[in-house]
Amino acid sequence: MDILRLQYFVAVAKSQSMTKAAEAIHVAQPALSQAIRRLNEELGVKLFIRVGRNIRLSEMGKLFYSEVAPLVRKLDEMPYILGNENELQNRTVNINILAGQYPIIDIISDYKKQHPDTVMNLFQDESVDDWDMEITAIDDGCHQYPAQVLSSEKIRLAVPADYVCSSDNLIDLIDMREENFIAVDDSRQFSYITESYCLSEGFEPEVAYRTSDINEVKKLVGAGIGAAFWLAGTWGIPDASAIKLLDIQDMDLAWKLYLRKGFRVDESPRKSDFFSYTVDRFAKTSRLYNTAG
Repeated sequence: MDILRLQYFVAVAKSQSMTKAAEAIHVAQPALSQAIRRLNEELGVKLFIRVGRNIRLSEMGKLFYSEVAPLVRKLDEMPYILGNENELQNRTVNINILAGQYPIIDIISDYKKQHPDTVMNLFQDESVDDWDMEITAIDDGCHQYPAQVLSSEKIRLAVPADYVCSSDNLIDLIDMREENFIAVDDSRQFSYITESYCLSEGFEPEVAYRTSDINEVKKLVGAGIGAAFWLAGTWGIPDASAIKLLDIQDMDLAWKLYLRKGFRVDESPRKSDFFSYTVDRFAKTSRLYNTAG
């Protein structure tokens, strides 16, 4: 059934006049009359009856109008609806945060202050692929979206201030095989990477406690409950009277954050702007990660 004929029918039904309807929708009257005639033929009923010089809906016409008018109204609204949805999508940024929660949350908060109408949808799910940006610490080089390095920070070991080791600021990771660990679970990927380092040295770390609260980690390490892998640039330098930070001997332990860009970013000025903003913010702070502690 031709949509244009339905729109013509609704226009005629509202004005109850071919002449007025033709003027309202800017269509020649003969073309409008022909469209209504063909619609009558297609349906096999008369939709209008003539009353003097005017026309009225027939009983079948009234029934048809009650069903068709809402559909035509919805069709007429579609450009507006789609325009609004397109505008909303263009200022919506979908971010999958698999690592780097601390810096990215600050970046999102600051950007929202500057662009309050931006909608931020956040995920923390490796199975999600409907994102505009993904921040991860694992890049296997096989993803459909190439990753760029956002930052690289040395991973140190936080131990109680009175911990005795052969060097003031250096420790062999294998020497920690009998020690308890406090696992920082603000990112599952951080735990996975640091525990993988231990496994590469031939032992599985004995995790006494897992937490995503950095202050809890500080208190537990300072109390001698266990050691913890530490990012001084991201989490700050602990109180030296309670905790000391050790470099790990003969291992290049680094916490790298990668950024992937989804295909929709370049199609949206707002998405593209936030992507660039994120890259710039990390560039300004990454040097602190490597010098802290």
